[in-house]
Amino acid sequence: MSYTNNDNFNKNINVQCPTCRKRFDVSYNEFCVSIPCGHFVHNTTECKHNSCKICGQNVNKFFTADEIKDIPELYQNYIDMISITKEKQSYSIWRKLVGVTRALRLVPTFCGFGARLFFDYARLPHWKSKWINIDYLLGINSKIIRILNIHISTENAEKLTEDNVTQRVIICNHSNFHDLFVMAKLEPLPFMASPVINKFMLGRAITRTYPHVIVENDVTSKMTEHDRKKYEQLDGKKSGYQKVVDFFKADNKLHNKLMICPEGMLSNAYCMTQFKSTAFKMGKVQPALIVYKQNVFNHQEINMLFLERVDVKIIIMDIIDTNGSIESIENIRKLMADRGGFKLSRVENRSVLTIDTITNK
Repeated sequence: MSYTNNDNFNKNINVQCPTCRKRFDVSYNEFCVSIPCGHFVHNTTECKHNSCKICGQNVNKFFTADEIKDIPELYQNYIDMISITKEKQSYSIWRKLVGVTRALRLVPTFCGFGARLFFDYARLPHWKSKWINIDYLLGINSKIIRILNIHISTENAEKLTEDNVTQRVIICNHSNFHDLFVMAKLEPLPFMASPVINKFMLGRAITRTYPHVIVENDVTSKMTEHDRKKYEQLDGKKSGYQKVVDFFKADNKLHNKLMICPEGMLSNAYCMTQFKSTAFKMGKVQPALIVYKQNVFNHQEINMLFLERVDVKIIIMDIIDTNGSIESIENIRKLMADRGGFKLSRVENRSVLTIDTITNK
């Protein structure tokens, strides 16, 4: 039986349910793939319909990931699904006790950090020194890495530091919030992040101390240069691309490299989702692969405390010239996937656009 319509095989797959508008990658709710179009919906009677709300195709069948993993024709659909499927984890009592112990070991550090943060916010104008600086944050970073028992190895690490002249974007895959800590252990790079980072006390301290670019979901990422400038004039906001341009224009030796996770979201540690284009419009990129032995996508935030050990290898690749075209971006993604052993997913991090939405417009 043929499940897939190869003439209309979607390149970009949704990360958000077109019916309930909830994301698949941030919860444990089961979702399924619509065949033949390949779009995702939550596995509930309320969300499933006879025709796809994104492309309008009739749905022949709905499959969960477990149901299609052994069907060769639907292998790509399976990769798409597992790339954003977060599996619930159970930990033994012993691992939970270890996690509590680790948390207790971090308490004095974060109490001291909280006090420093308070005085840093309240410091008087004549105070010349800051209570929180880069060296202090790197010290906290090293302690977190040590307590979480994260073992880092590197390959070609010298390629990241041997050229400190060429302006370039460092592009990394992204599986866990701790990726920033892991990369900082190799070199503390200026970075691009979403506003979510400022919801956390440590994140706010980092953005107050180190060069960075904050961008929201960039609606201009696929606009032409003319349309982007028109949007910025009408909306009064800078696009993510313009913020990156301004960053590199700054007269500062730290501003020759900027770390961006072009997937724009967290994904399975063994997969790589679609890339957003902003990172590739500056002309030169340098891939930095964060290759975990464990699928840390399933162990977010405090759950990292319960893992016995985390093994991660950072692979630095050569600088690559890119014209920012879709073809160029996809070739770089394939090159990174081959080098790091990742499966390529067609999932793209963008708000879902349904037929109803288009019709109303």
